Amino acid sequence: EIEPLLDPRRLNRNTYSEDRIPGWCAELDTWLKRDPGAVPVLFADVDKFAARHLAAKTKKGHATPRHPFFDACDRVHAAQQAILRAYGDFELALQRALVDFVRTEVGARHEQANTQSFDDLLYRLRDALRAPATGTLLAEQVRERFRAALIDEFQDTDPVQYEIFRAVYGGHDRPLFLIGDPKQAIYGFRGADVFTYVEAKAGASAHTLDVNHRSAPRLVTAVNTLFGRARDPFVFADIPFHEVDPAERKAASLEGALAETPPLEILFLRHDRPQKATSKDPFERHVPGAVANEIVRLLQSGTTIGGRPLHAGDVAVLCRANWQAVAMQEELRRHGVPSVLHGDDSVFESAEAEEIERVLRAVAEPAEPKLVRAALATRLVGLDAAALAALQADEADWDRWAARFRDWLEVWTEQGFMAAFRRLLDTCETQRRLLALEDGERRLTNVLHVAELLQTAAREAHRGPLALVDWLALMRGDAAARVEMAKEAAQIRLESDERAVQLVTIHRSKGLEYGVVYCPFAWHGAKLHSAERQWVKYHDPDDGLRLKLDLGSGAKKTHEDRAQLEDFAENVRLLYVAVTRAKHRCTLVWACAPSAQHAPLGYLLHQAAGASAEETVAATRERLKKLDEEAMLADLRRLERESAGTIAVREVHIPAAALPRLAYAPPEEGAAGALAPREATRRLDAAWRVSSFSRLAASGGRTSHQAEEGIDRDEATLGPEGRLPLPREGSRTAVPVVLHDLRAGARTGELLHWVLENVDFVRGDRAELATRVREGLAKFACDAAWEAALVRGLEEVLATPLGGDAGAFRLGTLPRERRLDELPFLLPVRRGFDRARLAACFERNPSPQRPADYPARIRRLGFGMLEGFLNGFIDLAFEHGGRWYVVDYKSNFLGPRPEDYRPPLLARTMSLHHYFLQYHLYALALHRHLTARLPGYDYERHFGGVYYLFLRGMSPRHEPSCGVFHDRPSAALIEDLSALVAAPAAGAVA
Repeated sequence: EIEPLLDPRRLNRNTYSEDRIPGWCAELDTWLKRDPGAVPVLFADVDKFAARHLAAKTKKGHATPRHPFFDACDRVHAAQQAILRAYGDFELALQRALVDFVRTEVGARHEQANTQSFDDLLYRLRDALRAPATGTLLAEQVRERFRAALIDEFQDTDPVQYEIFRAVYGGHDRPLFLIGDPKQAIYGFRGADVFTYVEAKAGASAHTLDVNHRSAPRLVTAVNTLFGRARDPFVFADIPFHEVDPAERKAASLEGALAETPPLEILFLRHDRPQKATSKDPFERHVPGAVANEIVRLLQSGTTIGGRPLHAGDVAVLCRANWQAVAMQEELRRHGVPSVLHGDDSVFESAEAEEIERVLRAVAEPAEPKLVRAALATRLVGLDAAALAALQADEADWDRWAARFRDWLEVWTEQGFMAAFRRLLDTCETQRRLLALEDGERRLTNVLHVAELLQTAAREAHRGPLALVDWLALMRGDAAARVEMAKEAAQIRLESDERAVQLVTIHRSKGLEYGVVYCPFAWHGAKLHSAERQWVKYHDPDDGLRLKLDLGSGAKKTHEDRAQLEDFAENVRLLYVAVTRAKHRCTLVWACAPSAQHAPLGYLLHQAAGASAEETVAATRERLKKLDEEAMLADLRRLERESAGTIAVREVHIPAAALPRLAYAPPEEGAAGALAPREATRRLDAAWRVSSFSRLAASGGRTSHQAEEGIDRDEATLGPEGRLPLPREGSRTAVPVVLHDLRAGARTGELLHWVLENVDFVRGDRAELATRVREGLAKFACDAAWEAALVRGLEEVLATPLGGDAGAFRLGTLPRERRLDELPFLLPVRRGFDRARLAACFERNPSPQRPADYPARIRRLGFGMLEGFLNGFIDLAFEHGGRWYVVDYKSNFLGPRPEDYRPPLLARTMSLHHYFLQYHLYALALHRHLTARLPGYDYERHFGGVYYLFLRGMSPRHEPSCGVFHDRPSAALIEDLSALVAAPAAGAVA
C-alpha cells in the first residue's frame, strides 16, 4: 500500500499544486508512524525524493515540499553515490586484473596443451628477435634465407608484424618493399593498424603509384575533385590524398544515353515539405525504393559496355551494414530486379532453418500430433490453413500424413539423415513450391545448405534423430556455439550470381571492381557503439601513437573523443573504398538527415574550417546541424561547378506517400533453339589426386562404410549384432576375452582410438582412465554400461608386454613426452606409382612376416596410376631405448577367445585387410619424419619396428604375443618403397 505513495510521478504532480502537498505529507507521516520499517530506504528513485532534487524541480513561485523523509533521502542518495563510486573502482580494478590474467593465462594454457595460435607465432618470433643473445643471429639467418621481402596490402598490418620485419631488414642492405594504400585501411576490427603504416612510411623512401588502372578517366577526375578539394580529406595529415591519373590504355566504356553524363552522381533526397527533416526514418524507409528505381532506369536505358548490353550483374550496391543490404534486396525483389547478397549472416538464423527444425522434430517423434501439425504448416511441407482445417475432419488423410512421417523416420534410422530428407523434399515437392516464390532461390539455397550442415553433424558425431534435432536447435539459439562448432561453414551462401545485382558490404568489396556502383546510405553516419565507449581503444598521440585501452581513467572522456575521431577517419576511408570500386559510374545518396553530421560524405561536401583535425571535424558537425536543404544544395552545386563536368547533382523528392515503383522486365534473350549438351573437350588428369591407405585398400572391390569415408578404422562387422556367438562348452579356453561382447564397427574403433589418444598411459591418478572412457562413451553416443569393461580391457592393454624388439616393454610405462599421438603425414607421390610397381616392390623384398602371395593381392587392387599425395594419421609413434616405433590400434573382432588372437591368425587378418600395405606406408612416413628431424638418424639403429595392437585380445594373462603383431621392415624395402613413392622433399611429412 505504500508503493503508490512513493511513486515520484505522484509527488511531481503534487509539487505543482500547493494545496495537495500538506495532504501528501500527512499521508506519509501516517505510514511512517504506523510502521517505520515499511518504507524501503534504498529504493531505485531515492534521488527523486531528495530535498535538493525537489528544490531544483519546483516551479517558480511555488513552495517546495518539506518533510524529514526528504532530508533522509538526501543522506541516502549521498551514501548511495559513495557506494557506487567504490563499486566502480572495484569493477575497474577487476577488469584490469582480468586483462592481466588473460594475458598470462592464455599463454599458460597453450603451453599446457602444447598448442599455439597464429598470434603466438608472431609474438614468439618477435620476442626471439628481441632477445639480446640470439635475436641478431636469428635476424641474420632470416635475411640469408629470404634476401628480399615484399609485403602487399601493408596498410592492413599491425605493430607486431612491422617490428618483426624492421628487426630483420632494418639498417641492412637487404631490400624490404612495403606496398599499401593507407586510404584503404579499413580492417581495424581485425587488428590492422593504419598508424603502423604511417610509421613505416616515415622511415622509408616512398614512391607513389599515380596511375589508376581500374576506373574510367572521367570518373578518376571526379574522385580527385571530391577528395582533393577538402582540407585533410582523411582527417589525419599523415594520410594525404594524392591525385592520380587514369591509365592510357583503351578499355571498355559505357555507351548510349549515359555515355556523356557525369560519371559521379550525387542523388540529393528532398522532402516535399520545406522544413528540415526531423528524423532519419523517412530516408531509411524510402532510400531502398529510390535507389531501386534508379537501377531499373539504368538497366532499361539501353546502355552498353564495350558493345554488349549492360545487365544487372554489372551493378553493385555497397552498404555499410548487412541490414542495409537486406533492405535493398527486399526492395529490388519488389521491382523485379535479380540480386544476390554477399553477407556474413549465419544460415542458422534464417527462417528456413527454423522450419527445418519444426519438420525434423516431427519426423523424430511422429507420434506427437502437435509436432506433426506444426511441420505440416511449413513451406517445406506446404499445407495452407484451409488444408490444415480440412485435415482435422479427414481421419484417413491424417493417417496418410502420419504414415509418411513414420516412413521418413525409418529411412533416417536405416539409411541416414540425407536419404530421409531428400525423400521428404521429393514427396512434398518442396523444390517446385519454393522456386515459385519471389525469393525462391534464396529459400531453396538455405534449405539445402542447412541440410548439408546437418548431414555433416550427423556423420561426424554419430548423432541420431533426436540428437541431431537438438544440435540444430543449439545452432539456431546459441551464437557462441555456432562460432565454435559450425564456423564459416554456416555463412549464408549465394543463391545465384548470374546477371544479378551484387549486394555487398564495403568491407567485403575491398580489392574488387564493379561496372556501376550505388552507395545508398552515404548519408547515414555512425558513432562509437556502447561497448566501444565503455572500453575505449585509441592511439595515444602523446606516446608515439601507441595503441591503448582505457577502462576508466580520469582522462577517459578525452580518450573517447580521440577514439571517436579515429573511428570517423576510418569511416572516411570506407567511403573512399566504396567510391573507388566503380569502373564506369558511381552514385552517392545524400540527404539532410540528423545522422548526416556524423557521415564522412558530409565532411567532404560541407567542411568547415578548424585549426586541427579534431576542430575541423567538430566545426563541420556543428555546421551540418545548422544547414537546411537549400544550404546543403548550394554546397553541392558549387562542387558540381568545380568538377569540370564529371560530377552531377540530381534532386529526388521523397513524397509523403510511398514512392512510385518502377518494374523491371529483363530483355528478351531471343528464341531458344534446340537444346543440346555441351561437349566436354577438356581432359582431366585422373592420376593427380590426394589418396590414402584407406582409398588404396578400398579399391580392391571390398568396400565398407569406413573405407568409403576414407578413414582408417576397423571394419569387421560380424553378423547382425556385430559380434560372433560364444563357442560351445568344450572349447579349449573357458574364459572369453574381456571385450568379447563389445559391438564391432567404426564407432567402437573411434571410441577406443580417442580414449588411447587422450589418456596418460603412466597415470598417477587411477581414475583418469575411467574419466576418459566415460567422456568417450558420451562423445560417441555409446552405451554407458560398457564403462567398467572398457576400463578393465584397456588397463590390460596397457599392461601387456609388447614383445618383439621392445621385449618386455609395456605401453603403461610410456610417458607422454616420448609419444606422438595421431601423427599426420603427407607424402608426395610422383607419376609411376601404381599397383603393379607397388607389388613388384614387395616381391623384390620378401619377408617371413608376409604371405608369399601378398604381392599378388596388391595387384588385384583397383587403383590406377597415382600422382599427387598420400596422406594419413599414425595412431601412435613412440621412442623407447633410443629406437622409434609405429603403433596402430585395431578393435577388430576376431573371436571371443584369446586363442583367436594368436600371431598366425593375426597375420591372416593383416593380409585380408591390407594392413601389411598400411604399416609399410606408415613406417615410410615415420622414416621420412625422423630423417628430417632427428640428427644423425640411421634406420638400422633408430627404427625399432611396427606394432599392430588388436586390443580385444591383449592381456598380460594371455600367452605371449597374443593380440600383438610385430614386424620390422627391412631397410632395403623401406628405401625401395621410398624411391617408388618420390624423393624426400622439405615438409613432406607433417
